[in-house]
Amino acid sequence: KPAAKGSKTTLPAATATDNYSDVTLTIYVTAPDGSTTKITDGKLKFELVGKYRVTYFAADADYNTSSKTFIVEVKR
Repeated sequence: KPAAKGSKTTLPAATATDNYSDVTLTIYVTAPDGSTTKITDGKLKFELVGKYRVTYFAADADYNTSSKTFIVEVKR
């Protein structure tokens, strides 16, 4: 189901683990206008109509990385 313009959401919590070192998990959101924001509080407000790309990015101390991206569609 699409989100509505002006609505707010709390992004799902995520965890990442590594047997050898700590893992840093970062969330980035790319808005329909191409601007990218780092999300620090897990909250997102949909200001524009279109598709938002939400990426969870994990990296360990040895620069091993993994990511998962999903799309949120925002309608009027």
